[in-house]
Amino acid sequence: MNPTHYAKTPGGGVALTSATPSEPLTLSPCRHLNAKGHRCSMFTTDADSGLCSHHARKQVTRERKQTAAVAHSLLNGISDFSAPDCVNTFLANLLREVAHKRIDRRDAWVMAHIAQLLLQSNAATDRYLAAQEKEE
Repeated sequence: MNPTHYAKTPGGGVALTSATPSEPLTLSPCRHLNAKGHRCSMFTTDADSGLCSHHARKQVTRERKQTAAVAHSLLNGISDFSAPDCVNTFLANLLREVAHKRIDRRDAWVMAHIAQLLLQSNAATDRYLAAQEKEE
């Protein structure tokens, strides 16, 4: 087993170095602040998020709940997308969510484009069925 050494780093974290010539692992404190303004005493597991495993897991759970709430709000009152009224209801719900900044505008643009394609396909289906009835 390789001996492990700890050394203070200029960034306030602790560098974990081993006897092997590998890159040192830098541990920094979690950036989460509680309601009193105190910092979490755990170390980060992911340098990108800056959160310890506990607070990273809580953040993922919170984001999933927010995503589920937005999806529920978007699809509220919609049974299927085969009727133009349902597509228009979806677009109205989408506008409301974008206005509240719960949905990114790029995501909203993609959803609006898909809704437009649904409306066009519904119109094409209606024309096809009308042509079939005319032939009979």
